Amino acid sequence: MSFEGAPGMGKSRLLAEAGAVAEASGAEVVRGLHGSHGVFDRPLVVLLDDTHRSDTADARALAALRPSTANVPVVWCTGRRCGSPSSPLESALESAAVSRRSFRLGALDDRAAQEMVGDLLGARPDAALARAAASLSGHPRALRAFVEGLLEEGRVEVGAAACLTRPGIPERLGDLVRRYVQDCSRPCATMLLVASTLGMHLIFGELAEILGAKPSCLLPDLQEAVFSGLLSQDGDDVRFANEPFRDIIRGMVPAAARAAIREQADHYRARQFEEAFAGFPGSPGFPGNAAPGPAAVLLRTPPTHRTAGGVVLSGPCRGPEPAGVPADRRAPAVASVFAPRAADTAPGV
Repeated sequence: MSFEGAPGMGKSRLLAEAGAVAEASGAEVVRGLHGSHGVFDRPLVVLLDDTHRSDTADARALAALRPSTANVPVVWCTGRRCGSPSSPLESALESAAVSRRSFRLGALDDRAAQEMVGDLLGARPDAALARAAASLSGHPRALRAFVEGLLEEGRVEVGAAACLTRPGIPERLGDLVRRYVQDCSRPCATMLLVASTLGMHLIFGELAEILGAKPSCLLPDLQEAVFSGLLSQDGDDVRFANEPFRDIIRGMVPAAARAAIREQADHYRARQFEEAFAGFPGSPGFPGNAAPGPAAVLLRTPPTHRTAGGVVLSGPCRGPEPAGVPADRRAPAVASVFAPRAADTAPGV
């Protein structure tokens, strides 16, 4: 029996519960493969966590243990990170197991998340605390770190209800997310740091430009980040798992580096903008028109008159079409060229 999921989804907790239930029913429970084991004379449950990290030494320990389990029923309970390649131990288990059941653990739904917060605090969360907890998208370990951090920092008062007295991200939650990033490979962590500066949603071309890589080269890093639970994917939309995760990761980037990344992204978007308008009225390439192109106008536009995505939604970029210009030669609406990202829209736009 295998429990699979991203870090913090509850695999270790379920293994512990499985062991407790097995012991209560009279079975013998072995936690891990290493150590001295005698001959077993009753049903056996073996708990193995993080099997995706196991090596050949673990596979040899399994081979040494198996003879002593030959005459008793055995249930192998494992926990592993989804998306990881099979380890030597997992390959050995798959070849030895008569049958196998896998359970994929995902995020908690809203009701379960609120119940978890209430259980941890011993009181029902008020509206503000419920909204703050909901922003974590049902990530079990993040919810626990969030609640424990609130208590440590005196941000919540518990009475008939649990009331949030001081909003913000507790340091315990920040430490957890930073540890998740540090556990990623260096290319994946770099991609996450850069992407957090650009917005909630990831744009492959933009990321590739800033990282100096081909978009296809980012696919392994994106997959790793999704399997780690830091990003989520819904069809073609890849985004950070939730806003607190993105805010914490963005906080890992120095302010000067964030500004440089944003400037590089603005220049990339301006080039894309000008290419999209090439041959339309108002662009340098349009016959008889020497006016500055949309990109030049874009770069001169004050930040408060454009979205953080670099797209002007109002202002001098889109004026009346010259008389006699065919409909198919008119400049398209700006918003149809680059869809603005609502979470990144500058105030007042």
